[in-house]
Amino acid sequence: MVVKEIMNDSQFQEELNANGMKLVVVDFSATWCGPCKRVAPLYDQLSNKYDRAVFLKVDVDKCQETAASQGVSAMPTFILYRNKVKVAKIQGADIAAVESKIVQLYEAACAASGEDCGVPGQMDLNSFIMKTQCEALNDSDDHPLSALIENSGYIESDCDQQLILSLTFTQSVKVHSIKIKAPKDNGPKIVEVVY
Repeated sequence: MVVKEIMNDSQFQEELNANGMKLVVVDFSATWCGPCKRVAPLYDQLSNKYDRAVFLKVDVDKCQETAASQGVSAMPTFILYRNKVKVAKIQGADIAAVESKIVQLYEAACAASGEDCGVPGQMDLNSFIMKTQCEALNDSDDHPLSALIENSGYIESDCDQQLILSLTFTQSVKVHSIKIKAPKDNGPKIVEVVY
């Protein structure tokens, strides 16, 4: 895929709006920036490697308003977006860190772009769950929370009918709805959300 160069501030917003659920990777750089020039070919390679993501390049001198609104204060700065929401920011010419973040978000973005979460205009927040910080206060040893998070099984209470889950996200999110998959006769009867 080709890296698309953004020529003005309005074009940046148009690209974010047009690419919805796709992962959008933006390189904020400047023509006078040495590190920007060094990582440019590597950034181009990433665009070919991850062809279902959108790669943009913004010259901070041409698009000063965009750079300021996105909090760009050093070059290069790489910002990743999904559904017009900033999901990651990497400052400096660390292309390995950029690729690592792309890998983390790419699979979820590809899945989301092919199949949405079921609610128009919303996105699946699974990729934003901080798995190491989640806990179930009374999950059984045979069916723990980790099985649910890794999508390799189900979770079950160890002693009673109540199951208390605590989920932590990598950033602030607005939860529109929660989808619970369970057999009709064994699924939860009452769900209470506390925030």
